[in-house]
Amino acid sequence: MIQQNFNANWRFCKDEGKFDDITLPHDAMLEEDRIPDLIAGENSAYFPGGKYVYEKNFDIPEETECVQIYFDGIYQKAKIELNGEQIGEQINGYTGFFVDLTEHMLHGSTNRLRVTADNTQIPNSRWYTGSGIYRDVTLFTGNRLHIRPKGIEVRTIDEKEAEIEIHICVEGMSEEDRNGISFEFKISDMSHRPQDFEIADQRWTERDYTVRMKQSAAQAWSCEDPVCYVLEVKMIKGITADVQTVRYGLRKLTWDPEKGMAVNGKEIKLRGACIHHDNGILGAKEYEDAELRRIRILKECGYNAVRTAHNEPSEALLDACDQMGMYVMAEFSDVWKAAKNPYDYSLYFREHAGQDLTAMVQKCKRHPSVVMYSIGNEVYDTKWTNSIRTCEYLTQIIRSIDDTRPVTMGFNILGAMSPPKDKEIPLAKETEQDVVDPKRKGKEASLVSSKLMNTVVMYLPQIMQMVKPETLEKNTAPLFDSLDIVGLNYGTHLYGIHEINPKRLIVNTETFPSQIGKTWPVTKKTAYVAGDFMWTGWDHLGECGVGVVEYGKTPRRLNKPYPCIAGGVGSVNLVGEIEAQGWYTKAVFGMLDQPYIGVRPLPHAGEKRKMSNWRGTDAVNSWAWGEQYYGKQAKVEIYCSGYEVELIQNGKSLGRSLLKECRSEFDVMYKAGELEAVSYDEQGKELGRSSLKSAGDQSRLILRAEKQHIPSGGIVYVFAEITDEQGIRKVNEDTDVVFTVCGNGELLAAGSGSPWAEYPYTGNKAKTWYGTAAAVVRAGEKGTITVTAEAGDRKADAIILSAV
Repeated sequence: MIQQNFNANWRFCKDEGKFDDITLPHDAMLEEDRIPDLIAGENSAYFPGGKYVYEKNFDIPEETECVQIYFDGIYQKAKIELNGEQIGEQINGYTGFFVDLTEHMLHGSTNRLRVTADNTQIPNSRWYTGSGIYRDVTLFTGNRLHIRPKGIEVRTIDEKEAEIEIHICVEGMSEEDRNGISFEFKISDMSHRPQDFEIADQRWTERDYTVRMKQSAAQAWSCEDPVCYVLEVKMIKGITADVQTVRYGLRKLTWDPEKGMAVNGKEIKLRGACIHHDNGILGAKEYEDAELRRIRILKECGYNAVRTAHNEPSEALLDACDQMGMYVMAEFSDVWKAAKNPYDYSLYFREHAGQDLTAMVQKCKRHPSVVMYSIGNEVYDTKWTNSIRTCEYLTQIIRSIDDTRPVTMGFNILGAMSPPKDKEIPLAKETEQDVVDPKRKGKEASLVSSKLMNTVVMYLPQIMQMVKPETLEKNTAPLFDSLDIVGLNYGTHLYGIHEINPKRLIVNTETFPSQIGKTWPVTKKTAYVAGDFMWTGWDHLGECGVGVVEYGKTPRRLNKPYPCIAGGVGSVNLVGEIEAQGWYTKAVFGMLDQPYIGVRPLPHAGEKRKMSNWRGTDAVNSWAWGEQYYGKQAKVEIYCSGYEVELIQNGKSLGRSLLKECRSEFDVMYKAGELEAVSYDEQGKELGRSSLKSAGDQSRLILRAEKQHIPSGGIVYVFAEITDEQGIRKVNEDTDVVFTVCGNGELLAAGSGSPWAEYPYTGNKAKTWYGTAAAVVRAGEKGTITVTAEAGDRKADAIILSAV
């Protein structure tokens, strides 16, 4: 079938207001005004929900026999209407789904497609979800007899022999059609060079056509070498009935409780990052360029895997992981039958989980990057024995569709301190019919905001130690037995379950960034532990302030009040800048010879620092704090993968220090000049060096774009920085920046990496954070784009980009 991007020329309205012209993807929640005292606002970054309508008019040629549309994600409770008739719906806001328009089309006249997204029932999530059609929409048109859209799967039988098995799902086929259908195949590499192959076998199996073939001189796919190929399948019935292409990689997985996980016969350790689905200042909107950028930056931090916490990943993310080389743990849901929020997915789990999980696996099985499925995260159901049946039900669904990847789930180990109850899981008091004001204010009793929970969080590593391997195995063995791999959230001290039961293969589904220096070396040397997923790799909206550092007399608290907007966690901040935590993690992974120099914020020198376990450091890569701090004692942190580091200030050595868990600290008097760090191995050989310099008196505004040429429809990040005359960023002169975009481009968002936000991301103003702010620009038709930034009395700066 002909595949067409269907993102353009939509109209949008909310609250039955006027329609505005938009281009998808679109996040309606990001356009709402934040409410400081919104009920459970810390979950959603203080954004309310709402009900939103999208419409699009389009024509279909008279000869078109089949029309289908694919939505990769609508949050949430989507209803699809065509020409006034409801023809589809989807409750889960992360599940991709098809709607067949064929029987409802008007040929020869204009059709009106209407999509309603209902996100009025809040709270329904523990994090920022976004609202509306926030992922891509694709239209498929063609003949009655066709290959099902996204209906080709390529399985690797033998990666060494380059033997593959192709499954082709055919729709609209009668018995008469079947006898007259034939297929032709072409394989090319990503540079369009034809590849030789030999067909070994081909046959019909019900409605699937199965082909076995061997490629000649093909390379296997891995995160280090993500070689992909393109298969073109032509289905012929008289004349050509349909043509479809699919990208694939030759990749074989094995897993074993003694040897761990292997890709193409080579043992791997998953250096994992948990990530949420939002894109920082873009909100929930998914762009191909944003996902490619995200994976590139995470790889720069040393990660080789991501966990899609806690929902079905987008096609854009999976495509990026295929292309860039990133392993994926695809996670299904944060809840099963037991609720975590009054209006979450637990209300719909019984009726919809089967079809939603099926859709996720059907999507993921076509991507070589996906190496593991997770059926849930810290689900409350494990308190009851009923959860065993649910676990078996979900794992059976996955294995019936795809038995080539292992299944896990992330366990909250505190829930295993007592045996599960042999009772029915209590139903939620709320119902899907409740009428709820999405903007209602007031306090809602929540454990996470209580003094008790704040105390628990403060001492969480010590509390976790109360759970012993014997207790965990005794109370959760039936659940573990349903899984291929046991997923432990914050349970790195529980590897003893393997000694109790040697069948246990383990993966750390969540770990503290503050503990990565201790946990990773143990994970690395333990064969039956597949890897480690740190919480988190990339900061996200919502869960406000769980990792935000506070100072002085401010009382310790888990969530932070408005205008906090993000978790304040992650190796990478909201605009894609790698923070100190990211460089430290890379050092722990053994991938950073050149030392990273971090300086704890001098405005808080001498103050008590309050950090949660989801933040390992508050250091900043700068020695440009301003002359007002001359004479202050600076805390300097150095990270690298070596043995020893030396710190030099203005040409004078301040001594050498052995690295402990890949870090060392120095107390240094702050003054103008240069700090230089040198790393050495055990033999005293220099491995690398880096330096920081103080800034001059001049303060100017400069713009920096990540790329100069942007394809039409693509996006680019443009950074505004406050620097001195030499380009050294001044981290203590934060100011408002106003962005303007002219020409063939559109300003999508403006903001910074700060977990606090004074201005809406959908506007053109942002306050810098440690000297920088960012704008995201989408390219239009071919031509020039001029981006201008102004910051107070500083001279404005402009940069010219090309839309190509």
